[in-house]
Amino acid sequence: MSAVKLALRQISRRFGTLTALAPTDLEVQQGEFICLVGPSGCGKSTLFNVISGILAPDIGQVLIDGRDVTGNSGHVGYMLQKDLLLPWKTVIDNIVPSATVNGGASRAQRAQGVALARRYGLGEFINHYPAALSGGMRQLVALMRTLAMEHDIMLLDEPFGALDAQTRLAMQQWFLQV
Repeated sequence: MSAVKLALRQISRRFGTLTALAPTDLEVQQGEFICLVGPSGCGKSTLFNVISGILAPDIGQVLIDGRDVTGNSGHVGYMLQKDLLLPWKTVIDNIVPSATVNGGASRAQRAQGVALARRYGLGEFINHYPAALSGGMRQLVALMRTLAMEHDIMLLDEPFGALDAQTRLAMQQWFLQV
């Protein structure tokens, strides 16, 4: 029997009079891959923002490995719909920004970032800035940044939306392998 990795207990969030997220319960087992599907504006991103700690719920709890992390950030990898790359940083520095913020990326972290870039076809662009990249390439860098954070839980909000069909298929196949 798998252990519960992520548990949501009666999570709810309102914005003024608008209920963005009705009381929600969810359990995700260790190693499980789930997708949230629904129309635009139904609360998927709000749920991700609550799980990631960007937003606090009005009521309820977020538990990771049984520990209450409600309202606290830094416990999950989170790729938002927009790439949010830092325009003054190179591709490699956008892949390993958390290491850079924490006093500088180690050689091992930078090597891991380079390996990710090479694996997904951006090896020749590691020293380029985001302005020199296509929208799909920027989205790949954002995905690599999320992977490089090495969190047990990754929240991906439309991660393949800006990718071309061929790259999207390759990334979907890779995710199925993971």
